[in-house]
This record gives sequence, C-alpha cells and structure tokens, in this order.
Amino acid sequence: MVEGDAIVRRDDQWWSNTTEALHIWVRLLFSEASFY
Repeated sequence: MVEGDAIVRRDDQWWSNTTEALHIWVRLLFSEASFY
C-alpha cells in the first residue's frame, strides 16, 4: 500500500512537470506566432 502511494505520488509529480512543460511550450509557441 505504501509502495503504491509512492508510485502514485511519483506519477503526479511527473504529470505536473509535463503539464508545466507543455504550458511553457504553448506560451513560447504563441509568443513566436505573435511576431509574424
């Protein structure tokens, strides 16, 4: 049970990091598009 909680917590951390990276990528994409 404890190991499962640790895995879930690790997945949540990975998901939050991926979501943050996607937000940064989208922001960069839109800022690049605004120049054209």
